[in-house]
Amino acid sequence: MALNIENHPRVIPQLLMIILSLALSGCSSSLGTSTSSSPFEGIITAKSFDDTGPTSMTFSIKANHFRLETANKDNASGALILDLKSGIQQAINPQEKTYVEINLNKIKETGKDDAEPPLKFMPTGKTETIAGHACEHYLFEDQQKTDMCLAKGLGYIGTADDYSGWVQQFLKDRKLDSDPEFKKLMGSGVIPLKVSIEENGQVTTIMEVTAIERKPLDDALFKVPADYKKIETSVGVQQR
Repeated sequence: MALNIENHPRVIPQLLMIILSLALSGCSSSLGTSTSSSPFEGIITAKSFDDTGPTSMTFSIKANHFRLETANKDNASGALILDLKSGIQQAINPQEKTYVEINLNKIKETGKDDAEPPLKFMPTGKTETIAGHACEHYLFEDQQKTDMCLAKGLGYIGTADDYSGWVQQFLKDRKLDSDPEFKKLMGSGVIPLKVSIEENGQVTTIMEVTAIERKPLDDALFKVPADYKKIETSVGVQQR
């Protein structure tokens, strides 16, 4: 994957998990009923930032399917396909025509001994317009502060039946499933448009959306090409 996580080894994986949790929880009956008329289908374009420079990110979303494509300044690219219902994630290497498949639900089952610190959630009262959409800043805090500017009313991702077990467990572990303010926000259907972290009193933007386009997407976009070779791994392997 081109997405460089070395400079933020804990932030990026957790960031993607929170984004998926936010997007999915808007349609979960346990967290409230979404006021959005339909699930979001289309493409969200964004940039992530680290010490090596910007990386372009393209989120393709359709029902319970999610695809993240990245490309850096050296044109190195990669893709991540995730079935939100089954928890199956496939990391694709286009240059080598290979992919690695893991089951996130199985990883969660084997990692229950890892204690997750509670994640505090609070509104900041600040607003901003990004990619033509108004968003409101919310702070997520554990050992580190993460600011997300959340846009309401764009629709949620997935459907009620797509609320995967690993997302539910993540929300439960971080104590977000019982936060009344979090539940209220999720009912509106939100999508993060900007994410910043605070380190040593300095705020740094690590992801910002540049464009949002609702449009029908081909199902083939969420499937690994038939000529790609699967690389076996012992971590969360999906048995067939």
